[in-house]
Amino acid sequence: MVRDKKVADYIHENQGRFIQDVVRLASQPSVSARKEGIAESAALVKSMIEEIGGTTKVLQLPGAAPLVYGELKSNRSPKTVLFYNHYDVQPEVPLELWKSPPFKPEVRGGRLYGRGVSDDKGELVARLKLIEAYVKVNGEPPCNVKFCFEGEEEVGSPHLEEYVNKNPDLFKSDPVIWEYGKIGADGTPVVGLGVKGMIYLELTVRALSQDAHSMYAAALPSAAWRLTRLLGLIKDSHERILIPGWYDKVKDLAEDELKLLDEQPSEASELLTTYGSKEFAGGMSVAQAKKSLVARPTANIAGIWAGYTGPGSKTVLPAEAHCKMDFRLVPDMSTLRTLPWLPATAVVICDAYREDADELVEVAPRTILRRQIEAGKAAGVTFKFASELEFYLYRNAPADAWQRQYQGLEPLSYYRSDYHILQSTKDDWIIAKIRNGMNAAGIEVEFSKSEWGLGQQEVNLRYTHTLEMADRHLLYKNGVKEIAALNGLTATFMAKPSMDDIGSSFHAHVSLWDEAGERSLMHDAQSPNHMSEVFRTFLGGLLENSRQLAWMAAPNVNSYKRFQSSSFAPTAIAWGEDNRTCGFRVVGEHESLRVENRIPGADANPYLVYASMIMAGLYGMREKIDSGPAHTGNAYEDRALATIPETLHDAVEAFERSPLAVAGLGADVHAHLANFARQELLAFERETVTDWERVRYFERA
Repeated sequence: MVRDKKVADYIHENQGRFIQDVVRLASQPSVSARKEGIAESAALVKSMIEEIGGTTKVLQLPGAAPLVYGELKSNRSPKTVLFYNHYDVQPEVPLELWKSPPFKPEVRGGRLYGRGVSDDKGELVARLKLIEAYVKVNGEPPCNVKFCFEGEEEVGSPHLEEYVNKNPDLFKSDPVIWEYGKIGADGTPVVGLGVKGMIYLELTVRALSQDAHSMYAAALPSAAWRLTRLLGLIKDSHERILIPGWYDKVKDLAEDELKLLDEQPSEASELLTTYGSKEFAGGMSVAQAKKSLVARPTANIAGIWAGYTGPGSKTVLPAEAHCKMDFRLVPDMSTLRTLPWLPATAVVICDAYREDADELVEVAPRTILRRQIEAGKAAGVTFKFASELEFYLYRNAPADAWQRQYQGLEPLSYYRSDYHILQSTKDDWIIAKIRNGMNAAGIEVEFSKSEWGLGQQEVNLRYTHTLEMADRHLLYKNGVKEIAALNGLTATFMAKPSMDDIGSSFHAHVSLWDEAGERSLMHDAQSPNHMSEVFRTFLGGLLENSRQLAWMAAPNVNSYKRFQSSSFAPTAIAWGEDNRTCGFRVVGEHESLRVENRIPGADANPYLVYASMIMAGLYGMREKIDSGPAHTGNAYEDRALATIPETLHDAVEAFERSPLAVAGLGADVHAHLANFARQELLAFERETVTDWERVRYFERA
């Protein structure tokens, strides 16, 4: 309802003309999937903006549909609202289902029928006509108004981001509005406050080089049957999607949301009548259907074809079978995210499942971490982690670095620049791309700086829940390498690329929280160092078990070259308050109080590092192992302190003998990891001749 009566009166008085404007736009075909009528529609939209007094620009990228930009200025407010709509439509097939031509809109029973009159040309015209009405009555809009009307929404908006990035000032605004509305069964206007995401894909199964006669179906494979068997693996007869992990992170509706959903009218009750079905999918109730429409993901077959589909019969064994599918996504349902530095690319982290059962593979690192998170929940605690990662950047492209066998590479910086403002500025052309790319991918960066080593950088990720942090860590490392390569550089997270420079660390910060993850369990104002008993015993477990679990934080031969005295990498197993010479550093205060594990190198697997810390810490909590007093001196020089293993050989032996690793990981997982570690060691000791050996022994042996 329009609150301004004069504006409402203007709309009612001009309703017939407004409807004709919808008809005018909907009569122009604009099928983006076929690139049909797109330029003509863009020109028409441009003229419709100008008709209400707006100024326009038609933006054009190579190979893209035109984007129509418009604006109306206002002296009433400095604020700016941006309206987004699209002028393209989906294909109008099958034509035989239309009662009137799709691009000749027709009124029937008080409703306007035509391709695009609802999605989205009707909404687009309604935006324009509302602004027209307001300006006619009041002289100018209530604030600055901008329009962004694109022509590729129905094919996934492949160029929208590029349009915005190339024209940031044009699209700068306060709110951005794209409302999708309809009229409910009781005549009440309905405005959606959110939409599901979508993946659209086409599957092609190719079994033969060409179609064959169906008489050969007894001997040759059928692409059509292979496709149907594949589709049967995606969804069962109860409408449950069978993709492993598909429902793992689906966010359940809260109680207040369920109450609101129950109170509001829904189209669910109308669906059976409208579409002539006797029951809902999977036999669900009306209430379940209402919830599913709002909060459940989908897997839909939009089209399927193979072989001969024309009239009459043709005995053919099809060489290919095709299927178009769309998947509707809901909040928190997966690790799916787009990668801004790679056009039209998304990445998803999957759990590993057994081939013969719907069970997680226990030896997979992500499963190992899941099991430790579950152990924490059983103990009444949850965890939040953060990763600090260091890496080196070299001016050599990856192919050049490979040809050089990674020797004689040119570092990004030519003098040591730890916290150096000038060098950080000189490096920021690439570090800014990393920061911005990660933030846009949902991997929040908290801090970055130049490090002590030549070309060394540090980029810290903001803390979050355990599994999500490990996923972000993994994607971040791969993303840094990709962004570097795209810019002609090589990045390495090797623990110790050179003995002439310091190593690269992975400092893992952890804090313990209540079961809901809302209250920190670390701080106690009445306890020594303000550390709660939970914190002290968790830290005690870390100290007690760090040596036997060191392999999980330092898994490679090179990892142990990093542990050098006075090198920023610890050698002693001790804890101190903001003491960087210790393996564990306690930092922060109140809810930010936490422990930083400085032992892992940048080459470590985050799933195994976090799992080892949880496993060791929970052991300390169970056994009431107090952390003892903080170390206040230089831990490098204190010979009384326990030390980190000096070589991979020592670490593997300690891990193989670890009773905690066997009990905490399970015998099979422990045996698998121990064998993996042993094979890495044997590969180095028995299958490798190093440059050092050649220099030392080639002539002098």
